[in-house]
Amino acid sequence: MTQEPRPPFWANRMLSYWTPYDPEHLLEHIERLEPQVLQIGHFGPLFYSMAHTESWAYFGMPVAGIDEGIAWWREFVASVQQLGISVVGLMSLGFFFGDHDESGKGGFFKFWYNACLNNPNWIEAVKRMTTQAIEVIGLDGVNSLYNYVGAAAVNTARRGCEGT
Repeated sequence: MTQEPRPPFWANRMLSYWTPYDPEHLLEHIERLEPQVLQIGHFGPLFYSMAHTESWAYFGMPVAGIDEGIAWWREFVASVQQLGISVVGLMSLGFFFGDHDESGKGGFFKFWYNACLNNPNWIEAVKRMTTQAIEVIGLDGVNSLYNYVGAAAVNTARRGCEGT
């Protein structure tokens, strides 16, 4: 099946939020500012590694749980799109894991992780998260960030990904 080419899109008014700060009033705020594009949220590994935890409230989410988060985002995105605004999601390719010490000061890089971008399994996982964000949640697109390997030893990571 051949897709029709999309018409060119140009915008000069954009809002960007990492999280839905003050979700109760956010839609009213967005409507008042009249952007053409809203970039918001975490729809990649960060969402799937944190949505089921109590820490997820730190990211401004009013609900916890993966299914609950998907349902909330789907409703929110549709509400924004009804205003004639395109919604682009942030897809942070880094994610949190592990136990943090009780003080919450365990050190950012003790629990922040970036996967091997040479790993075909990771690439497949990112494709699935992107598909979920666009086809299920209804985003108009995604903008990925943290597309780097971080402090990983690249040659070691490549050998591990290749199974050698």
